Amino acid sequence: MKFAVWMLVIIAAVSLISMFLLEFFPVNTNIPDWKEVYSEKYGAVFDIMQVMGLQNPYRSWWYTILLGLLSVSLTLCIIDQAPKAFNRLFSYEFKNGGEEFRALENRDELLIGNETADGLERQIKGYHIRRKEAGDRILFSAVKGRLGYLGPLFTHLGMLLLVIGGLIVGIAGFESFGEAYPGEFIENEAFDFKIKVEDFRIEYHPLGAGQWVLVDDERFGRIKKRLKDDKFLLEFFAQDSNYYKEINGSRLKNKFNIERDRGNIKDYISTLTVVENGESLFTKEIEVNKPLRYKGFRFYQSSFNTRNPQVKAEADSAVIVIKPSSGKSKIDTLKAAFDSTYPLPNGDSFKVVNFIPDFRITPQGVISQSDNLRNPAVEVKVFRNGEERYHQWCFLEHPAAHSSSQNDYSFRVLDLINPRAETVFSTILQIKKSLGVPVIWAGLIMMTLGVFLAFYITPKRIWIVLHSGDNESRLEIAGYTSRGKHLFKEEFERIVDKITSTAK
Repeated sequence: MKFAVWMLVIIAAVSLISMFLLEFFPVNTNIPDWKEVYSEKYGAVFDIMQVMGLQNPYRSWWYTILLGLLSVSLTLCIIDQAPKAFNRLFSYEFKNGGEEFRALENRDELLIGNETADGLERQIKGYHIRRKEAGDRILFSAVKGRLGYLGPLFTHLGMLLLVIGGLIVGIAGFESFGEAYPGEFIENEAFDFKIKVEDFRIEYHPLGAGQWVLVDDERFGRIKKRLKDDKFLLEFFAQDSNYYKEINGSRLKNKFNIERDRGNIKDYISTLTVVENGESLFTKEIEVNKPLRYKGFRFYQSSFNTRNPQVKAEADSAVIVIKPSSGKSKIDTLKAAFDSTYPLPNGDSFKVVNFIPDFRITPQGVISQSDNLRNPAVEVKVFRNGEERYHQWCFLEHPAAHSSSQNDYSFRVLDLINPRAETVFSTILQIKKSLGVPVIWAGLIMMTLGVFLAFYITPKRIWIVLHSGDNESRLEIAGYTSRGKHLFKEEFERIVDKITSTAK
């Protein structure tokens, strides 16, 4: 037992150490070439982490050994306790009174009439009673709450099942992550089916106290409280001091930037379809702690990727001004539909091919930082005989031409007709297959039952020795319990009083 306690202390200690170590040296094993990445980042520390398996400590070799030793210790405890527990459960120990009773705290001695053994048994209700004759004496053994003897045994058995379940999960379990945009598939060599991501959406809380909001698409504030008539009291943060102002709810947005408005998010929801042998089997929406289950695998909503969002943007048309690069006067102004071809005076043609609501240039190319119209731009391409000659980005908020003087024409965008955009993130799913989960559940149930039996079912025993006489009988009675001794003393005295009053 001492060994098991020390093992639990050691396992708890190393678990805490591993948790704090990963806080300072986090490792994401789901990124490509993670070993090379973290070896360069952490150096010798990462080499030690790899040897000890600290990138995933609960599946490491040393953690498995600790759990194995704990399971051996718990098994020995169960082997030691089981015979004693079942012996107490089914045995009716008899005592001969006298010296044996004097060692017990609750005891009494009565002179009664010629009370029969059957009459005595009726006075001890709720107890299981056995009796036997020993010469001129009748010995009684009464017991109640015998299932309480099984509490420690069931508790240890539940702990053993939990440890075995953990071992199975660590040795034979599967855990990975999958990432995909809506319309893409998640595949893995561990399973013979595909998961299609039909949709991924982020739901936001309604406007409420504590949220950061964007006011009139210009400045940020924090809601202090909701007022009447759809108005809110906002706190604004100035350089010298903060100030408060009432703002109508129609001017507020609590969805404006995924990095700043995360506290306003209510839920992440992915719509997934299981596809096997080219056939769609079923579709299910999953949320955090509400996974999709199929063939023993569980697909949990874990997170989403904010680093590479896809912004889907479109507009009905753009108002474009066409000018020659060498001249000042414009050639034409027209409303150009996207992907439609329009002629130019020199025989070339152009198309408006792309719309970016929040233009930004990165090392990976042109992206939209958000789905807000902060820096809207359209791309114009010029063609000759079906081949592209050059292109130009035209910015609505910055009308100066961004065109090379070597090009024949420059373009300027005056307006966008019905622009609309939405941000699409890739969903990140946690994929698990834990063969030991049923064993863990059995352990939890067994351990809960053991704790209940140990703390709420108290075994109680009463012994009686009836000495028969010619005119009256002498009765010795004693009782014992290991817990709740004050309550048992009251119960014992009630039984004695009842026997006394009945015998008169």
